[in-house]
Amino acid sequence: MPKVIGLLRVRNEKMLVNEQINHLADLCNAVYVYDDGSTDGTLEIIQKHPRVTGYIANQKWKPSIWPVKDKLMLSEKNMELINFARRKENLTAQDWFIYTDVDEKFEAGFKQKLSKIIQQKKYDLIIFELYDFFITDKDAKIPYNGDIQSMRKYCGTEYRLLPFVFRNIPNLFLINGAVRDPLGYDEKRIWYSPYKIKHYGKAKTIDDYYAKREFYLRFRRQNRKAGFKFTKPPIHKVDEGKSDLGRLVTWDYLLAHPEIKGPEFYRYHLMPWGNRHKFTYLLAMNLIKLRGLIGKLILYRHWRKLLNR
Repeated sequence: MPKVIGLLRVRNEKMLVNEQINHLADLCNAVYVYDDGSTDGTLEIIQKHPRVTGYIANQKWKPSIWPVKDKLMLSEKNMELINFARRKENLTAQDWFIYTDVDEKFEAGFKQKLSKIIQQKKYDLIIFELYDFFITDKDAKIPYNGDIQSMRKYCGTEYRLLPFVFRNIPNLFLINGAVRDPLGYDEKRIWYSPYKIKHYGKAKTIDDYYAKREFYLRFRRQNRKAGFKFTKPPIHKVDEGKSDLGRLVTWDYLLAHPEIKGPEFYRYHLMPWGNRHKFTYLLAMNLIKLRGLIGKLILYRHWRKLLNR
């Protein structure tokens, strides 16, 4: 039976990290976590959690407002986590990864479906429909009890198509800053499945909502989709029935009425030119990484010219 390895990268997620580790551990043979400079006690929870197989603790966190540099740094961290798990588990090309953020949950009953996915030979990368949940006027005052799914019942009908389960192929590499965009796969071996993910990124607490909005405004100004997600008020009114981009409904209603889903506002794409020219693309990205040094050399030459006038 192929192995399934859970991957999780977090920073300052004390509220949800314990719950998410358990969620992944219920699905996977092992769970590996990258803590990206947490200062709120998240790392201590990871270190003590009995279901964490291994972790990486990054002591320095320095985001960049420059889009390419920021994506490059995130790609390096994610590949470091993947390669760490590869070494520890002695993985083969038949094994699989599951990657989620700390606020994402697979739909109920997915564990039984997962066993069929990892044994089939036709596909290497599985796409899921991801739906956003929201804080509403019906549940805004409910305190966190260790299970965010019991707190928030309302989601939007809009969805994104994203990969969450992918095979450990030798050519796997990341460029675009996220495990959301793994490259190296054959387009014919990608399955756009009907399986669903619940996303609680905007449904934790009102304070968290505003803190995340401030982060995106400061460090993710180049990402219009990310910035847009936090321009609406944090609390949605159930009686109005509106989410950010679609209708506001309960999860059970969405499952019972699949015809109401939509709009689709993001779809994973392979960037085939990146796959075919991996060496050239990686070389270009590393040259961009040297931009700081090149900039200093240019500045130094300019300074010398000023002195020689």
